[in-house]
Amino acid sequence: MEWLVELIVFRIVLLRKISTRESVDLFLVNFLTNPAANWLYQSGQLNFIQTESLVVLVESWLLASIFRVSFTRGFYYSIMANSASAMLGYLYVNVIY
Repeated sequence: MEWLVELIVFRIVLLRKISTRESVDLFLVNFLTNPAANWLYQSGQLNFIQTESLVVLVESWLLASIFRVSFTRGFYYSIMANSASAMLGYLYVNVIY
């Protein structure tokens, strides 16, 4: 679910169609960062804010490479995408589920 939310965010933020290659790359970024983030948080190694901050930093660098933009722009993309998926995740767990 997170990957789809972030894909929609990137489509809106970039104001252009996301290529198949970029979609696969975004899936792989989430495939790498999501399990690591869940483990760090659930094991008690980091709190939620620390975990998300680490994810944003790692994803900023990866997104900058994928979209061939500056680290600052990658950081902006990561903040937008992770904020959206965190809000929807919170709503799902606390309101819908």
